[in-house]
Amino acid sequence: MSLEMKKIILFFSFPLWCFGQGGYNFTKIDSIGIAIEKTINAEDKTFINQLFDVEAFVDRFVMSSSNEWVLEYNSAFIKAFTSAFDLGETLINQGEYSYMRLYMDADHKFHLLFRLFSDVGVNYHDYLVHYIDGTYKLVDVYVFYTGRNLSDTYRERYMENLAQQDFFTLTKEAKKANKAYEKYLRFIEKEQYKKAYLSSFKVSPKRQKTKAFKLLQVNVAKQLEGTVLTEVLADFEASFPNDPSLALRMIDYYFENKQYDACLACVEVVDKAVNGDYFLDIYRGNICEVKGDLAKAKGYFQSVIDNFPNFLEAYDSLFGVYVKLKNNEEAIQILNIMMTHFGYTKSQLIAYILDQYPNFTQTTAYQAWQ
Repeated sequence: MSLEMKKIILFFSFPLWCFGQGGYNFTKIDSIGIAIEKTINAEDKTFINQLFDVEAFVDRFVMSSSNEWVLEYNSAFIKAFTSAFDLGETLINQGEYSYMRLYMDADHKFHLLFRLFSDVGVNYHDYLVHYIDGTYKLVDVYVFYTGRNLSDTYRERYMENLAQQDFFTLTKEAKKANKAYEKYLRFIEKEQYKKAYLSSFKVSPKRQKTKAFKLLQVNVAKQLEGTVLTEVLADFEASFPNDPSLALRMIDYYFENKQYDACLACVEVVDKAVNGDYFLDIYRGNICEVKGDLAKAKGYFQSVIDNFPNFLEAYDSLFGVYVKLKNNEEAIQILNIMMTHFGYTKSQLIAYILDQYPNFTQTTAYQAWQ
């Protein structure tokens, strides 16, 4: 049996001693997080693929059964899945992958929290760590953008595959609802968002209540005019209040539509969900800058630089604020850092300034630097 697996891209401090039960060791697990960041950003997927226990992951969503047919199906499914699943491939070249911290949850399970920052925004991955056969393994990952574990995503696909094999006796209404959902997805794929939204009400009520479906509806509603988005957002918030998956999807939307207070509220929801991330000050700084609060914007951009000294965008943003504040000497210092730390040539920066900040070229500080 051949199955086509679609890849999905996919988050405290403790004393430095062995935690005893299960052999967990803070220093060792922390070093794993550091190594994941290093290898992924070096475009090397080998380490994380070896670290991710695919069999333990599959056990989290494949249905247990003594039924001979299901056992046979599971055997074929697991074989196809393990040969096709490639977590590392979904992560490399997606953006800057940063290890944030190790923490222990309420069930005394260890997690590794990562940030993924790319052209499409920020996301967080929360890996669950188990101690298996004398070594540490990743067995699942909670993806903040989707608002669920990766195993939950695959469980849904696995159960749909079972249904397609006629293992379950579906009612006429259930089959009709499944077809409606497939039609809904086709409309989205074709970017026919109005048709997708109208067809969404024919999807089964059970599916309509899921977070995954409601998030999909948010993406659809963002493409439509009128009050649709407001209604969809209110519906989501009623079911999943202050959920970071929605906040992550709305940060850029609110910013682009100049709804800055709503944008900032989303940033705060995400910040709380990940137990604090100074990186989010880049968003706070951008919001303050466009609202005209340059003093606050300067502070936020400096905070990002202090915590992430290799993040070029923060220097660029701080330079722009310095120019607006007429802090010309400080602006020149940023230009010098961009040459010494990031490898820009003076001619490249001059061309950039002429294009973006032509009035700055009239200042005494710039003319002396040039």
